[in-house]
Amino acid sequence: MQDDLTNRKVKLLLYNSQVSDTLTDRLRAIAQAAKVPVVGVSETEPPAKTYQQRIADELDAVDRALAGSGM
Repeated sequence: MQDDLTNRKVKLLLYNSQVSDTLTDRLRAIAQAAKVPVVGVSETEPPAKTYQQRIADELDAVDRALAGSGM
């Protein structure tokens, strides 16, 4: 995975924004250094949003990340 991120074989890194550990932090840092777009997603709905709103927001974030990646 690290090699794929470093060599930009990956178009986008999705990560669970509710998890913070050494591996997650390292992969995010590698992706960011390689200019691979990074988008955090969550397992649970924010209090004021429905499931559909949360998923739509996350898909919008993916769209924005890919649009700005130059890939």
